[in-house]
Amino acid sequence: MLTLALAAPPISACARALLDVVRANNNAATAAASARAFVVDGTTVGRVLPKSAAALGRYAIFDVSEEAVTLRGDAGATLEERSKAVTEVICDLRAEGSVPMLDGWRDEAFAVRTSFFAPPSLVVERAAAGLFGAPAYGVFVNCYTEGADGRPASMWLARRAKSKPTWPGLLDCLAAGGMAAGEMPLGAIRKEAAEEAGVPPRLAGAIQPAGGGFYTGVGETG
Repeated sequence: MLTLALAAPPISACARALLDVVRANNNAATAAASARAFVVDGTTVGRVLPKSAAALGRYAIFDVSEEAVTLRGDAGATLEERSKAVTEVICDLRAEGSVPMLDGWRDEAFAVRTSFFAPPSLVVERAAAGLFGAPAYGVFVNCYTEGADGRPASMWLARRAKSKPTWPGLLDCLAAGGMAAGEMPLGAIRKEAAEEAGVPPRLAGAIQPAGGGFYTGVGETG
């Protein structure tokens, strides 16, 4: 038997630093062990951490056990009815100031769903997504300048405003944003590029998808 040992390609210092950032954000493995299923209409659509379960358990529309946080059937038979009932709870928690993540209220509709193309089980305020541990979707655009040989020579970086509720003051890509309920990726990123970076429609229309990734993170806001 002939065994070949293939050396891994060298990783640059910059790539290592970027991987460290990715690993730091993909940090939910320990917390996931204590999370409970969030169940709506018989389907698990998220994972609820213990503090969030305790907050939701104060309201009659939720049944909370050691295994799951379940939205009761009498909260509503339709998407609109369920969403209204849950929104009332979220607004109450926001008013009392007991859930830090709700301080970042955005007035943006967020679809709670099992996957990107699945129909929503709930539509709630975007800032409350972490309360239910529901998958969130975002779009990011990177921009580079070309060198004399036509290859990428340098990359544009932005710095987030210090007033941002998430990652204030840190470096960022050219433009990015979470996707609201009903948005599709290309439309969302072209809108964000115009709003955040002043990219004119002629250039924004040329933006094309280049790849995707996912991570599961836990922070102070959920």
